Amino acid sequence: MKKIVAYFLLVFVVISCTQQNDVFVPTQKDYSSQIQNLDKIYAEGLQSGINALKTSITKTGQNELLINRSLIVQGTLKTFEGKYIITNDDSFSSNFKNIGNITISQNTQPSKFNINQFETFTSKQKEIAKPFIENLLQIENMSVAKKLAKDFQNNVVEISISDNEKLELFALGSATIALADFLDSNQSDIIYEVLDNELNGSYKTNANARLAKGCKISAKNVLAGGVVGLAVGGVKGGMAGCAGGTVVFLGLGTATGCVGGAVIGGALGFIEGALASAAAELLTSCGH
Repeated sequence: MKKIVAYFLLVFVVISCTQQNDVFVPTQKDYSSQIQNLDKIYAEGLQSGINALKTSITKTGQNELLINRSLIVQGTLKTFEGKYIITNDDSFSSNFKNIGNITISQNTQPSKFNINQFETFTSKQKEIAKPFIENLLQIENMSVAKKLAKDFQNNVVEISISDNEKLELFALGSATIALADFLDSNQSDIIYEVLDNELNGSYKTNANARLAKGCKISAKNVLAGGVVGLAVGGVKGGMAGCAGGTVVFLGLGTATGCVGGAVIGGALGFIEGALASAAAELLTSCGH
């Protein structure tokens, strides 16, 4: 009898433990939808940004150009409106109307990254992002940069931080992937055409002409310009999002107004910063 009781007690314990284990098995949240939307935001934004660049450049001297950064941002924002952001007034866009111009010449220096430029990031986010960005800015091979960015996003999924914090970090990876695809598809030739047309009044350029003049791009310098722009744009967008009003962000999951604003603003800043840096890279290298 004692053996029978002991047997049933053992069975009960085993079943109980199994049920407890089933209850406490963690399930990983799926962020693929948010990441895919971020990928689209940056890819589409770069395409609209390069179109805006064509009307944003003015010749101010021999081998010197003025880039109206606000026009690039406003042109890109129009692509986002109704698809990734809905607003019934200019409460969001007004934060980007007076971001100033930038003059590029053959003496223009690459942008310098500092993690403290990411004022919207928490200390934990900075701790996570810093080594990724520092490694990224040592890479010229865009295929390697894309892999690093995808690995970074996968690692962020596993980290115990809030969804909003993850979203902002995912954006860093999506920005890198979109720019890598952009540069690998020879979009720099279009930028070169824009520069050459403004400086020389001709659209007779192509990849061979660009290379013949020694005009080239350092991918890591373009990334640096984009990353700095993302940080600055994130602050401006975050302020606009926090202000509330009639701004709605689409495709970003449960992101709050502040975080949604920071993500969209960061994308606008990244695109403008990357394109301006690409133009500067071409101009400083031509003829050298």
